[in-house]
Amino acid sequence: RVAVPAVMASRKKQRSLSSFQQTGAGLADDSVKRVAGRVRSKFLQYAMSRSKDGKPNFKALFKLFDSDDSGVINRFEFKQGLAKLNLDLSRDEVGALQRLYFDGDGDNMISYDEFLNFVKLSQGNRRKQAEEEDDWELCDYITCGMFY
Repeated sequence: RVAVPAVMASRKKQRSLSSFQQTGAGLADDSVKRVAGRVRSKFLQYAMSRSKDGKPNFKALFKLFDSDDSGVINRFEFKQGLAKLNLDLSRDEVGALQRLYFDGDGDNMISYDEFLNFVKLSQGNRRKQAEEEDDWELCDYITCGMFY
């Protein structure tokens, strides 16, 4: 009797792993893309609400996250900033977002430039452009944050 549930659990796990591509955090690519879209939308709303000339105020948005004014956002500040924007994300979602969309150089910190890249450019567009140009090193860098 004990073997039956274990077999069922094993089959269920195999189905879930084979039904879609997994990210490093164990989240589906599609799931992370949806979360990234929600986050990007909320970021743009906030930046526009702080606008004085009709252009998004990305510096105000970055300052919302950079609570210690160090010029970079660490994982704790990132999680706090998301909460300030009423984005209640799981630990895995925050980690996947930071790793796949924000932290291009892999130092576990988000610089202002990395932050702007997420807000202004779609990760998918950057990856697609790199693939179209046969620039696989750039594609690997965008995907993983490192060159091979």
